[in-house]
Amino acid sequence: MRIVRRLAVIVFTSCAPLFVSCATPAGGGATGSAPASSNDVITQRELADPSLVGVTVLDAVRRLRPRFLVDRPGAKGAVGGELMASVDGHNLVTLDELGRISASEVSEIRFLSASEAGQKFGTRGAMGAVITVTLRVR
Repeated sequence: MRIVRRLAVIVFTSCAPLFVSCATPAGGGATGSAPASSNDVITQRELADPSLVGVTVLDAVRRLRPRFLVDRPGAKGAVGGELMASVDGHNLVTLDELGRISASEVSEIRFLSASEAGQKFGTRGAMGAVITVTLRVR
């Protein structure tokens, strides 16, 4: 069975949004090479960097993708008005929970925009969410 991952990216410019879409095999391509770095995903390969040994997930996000943690004011319907996190697909929790998980225990960290998180989690995700997948569930 071949699994295909699809990625849709919307890039906003000063004039109009630009829509880009692509599909790649789950293995990162026919050659088996690792996929290129994504702005919305931190991979296990990135987390294996020696400079991140002993670091928590929250600190790894601060170092690798600080924009994940930027406040996004004005999200309509936001309950609590803060960016939330989900670990292994469980209910949303505060970002503080990511400070209790070692980055070495994680296979992927993904950022969901306010609209994506709102669709997945309802109004609690209306400011966006950081989704963490630990090695235990893979």
